[in-house]
Amino acid sequence: HVVHPARRMHHRHESASSASAMARMHTRVAETRAAQQERWIADGLQRGRLTLAEASAMERAQAALLRRQASLTRSGHETVAQALAVQHRQDLQDWSIRTGHPWA
Repeated sequence: HVVHPARRMHHRHESASSASAMARMHTRVAETRAAQQERWIADGLQRGRLTLAEASAMERAQAALLRRQASLTRSGHETVAQALAVQHRQDLQDWSIRTGHPWA
């Protein structure tokens, strides 16, 4: 079965558009998680579970995660491995905030 060149381009565009939409969704998820983590950090500071130095380290880690996700989104192509790596680092950040042990 021969595919017309214009149809082939349409399929590539759909694939790129789909990948881009997925990357944008991952960015929204990362931003949502970061907002929750900010609330947890503020709560930890307020309750004395976190020191200012710990909170600062955690906030720097969050900023790095958001920059990484934004970079992946701008690139227009995010692999499954890259998406999972960002998710894993956010899971570590969740643990870090809850236990008061900065990991970054």
